[in-house]
Amino acid sequence: LAKAQSVHLQETNDGIGDDAFSAVIPGAVVYLPSSDLVDPAEERARLEKEEKRLLGEIARAEGMLGNENFTSRAPADKVEAERAKLAQYTQMLDQVRVELEKLA
Repeated sequence: LAKAQSVHLQETNDGIGDDAFSAVIPGAVVYLPSSDLVDPAEERARLEKEEKRLLGEIARAEGMLGNENFTSRAPADKVEAERAKLAQYTQMLDQVRVELEKLA
């Protein structure tokens, strides 16, 4: 965004073109006009890599939370932090998959 000519903040994606690319970050999605910035093949590869990373993080968090030793012995704040991470990764994965569908 450092070289962006303008930046618009909004709560919905109203007015964002269907061909806009996105970067998924916790709690937000950054949309970039595709015609100016991104090669569709590179964007698909980037999103697929992010999807794979998120699936790994979700599996790791689910593994920890499914481990009786972890949930019974770890401090409550650590267990809650893992639950929060799992929710965040799941939400980000949903957004990445929406963006991948747009490229299909």
